[in-house]
Amino acid sequence: MQYIPVFLFLLLTHTFGANAQSIVQPEKMNVLFIGVDNPLVISLGNVPQQELDITLTQGKLEKIANRTNAYNIRVNTPGDMSITVSHKGKVMGKHQFRVKRIPSPVARLPVYDRSNEMTAATLRTLTGLVTLIENFDFDVKCPVSSFTLQYKSADGKTTRIQNEGTSFSPAIQELIKKAKVGDCYLFQEVRARCPEDLNPRLINDIIVCIKP
Repeated sequence: MQYIPVFLFLLLTHTFGANAQSIVQPEKMNVLFIGVDNPLVISLGNVPQQELDITLTQGKLEKIANRTNAYNIRVNTPGDMSITVSHKGKVMGKHQFRVKRIPSPVARLPVYDRSNEMTAATLRTLTGLVTLIENFDFDVKCPVSSFTLQYKSADGKTTRIQNEGTSFSPAIQELIKKAKVGDCYLFQEVRARCPEDLNPRLINDIIVCIKP
């Protein structure tokens, strides 16, 4: 999936006088995410970029090479933060942002079917689980770190296997090779790790049953 970066534009008008005001556009795009580069364009009228004094209440700001007034900001703590732009010791604009964690991903099998059914032949082509973050404009990877497979055969026998990582272990591959109509595979306790996560996140279960 191709993601298009969301740009947060902090546009500050430069008015020399007591009534200097800042204009922030667009007003509703004021969320910064932990673990990704959040692009910002910061300008103050015709004031040269090198004359701006930009301060943050958290995070780190880096200039984007070969782009005018363009920066990336990295934040690290959920909550509120602000960016203040000054010129020659005078504050010309201050804007508040919300800081959030990357949304939790959704775990899926690489071949996705809303019916939760699959032929044995299709299941045997799969090698692991995948994740995606729905309706998120950043290209972020949150791979599966572990999961448990609970296999229930058509005759009622169950097997439970722990798996580390995204790919199916040899033991799980053997169970998948045995797939027949009526068997069900429940992938549960799925955990994924996004950038800057201290611990993996518990996300959704997946169930797939074998159809003719």
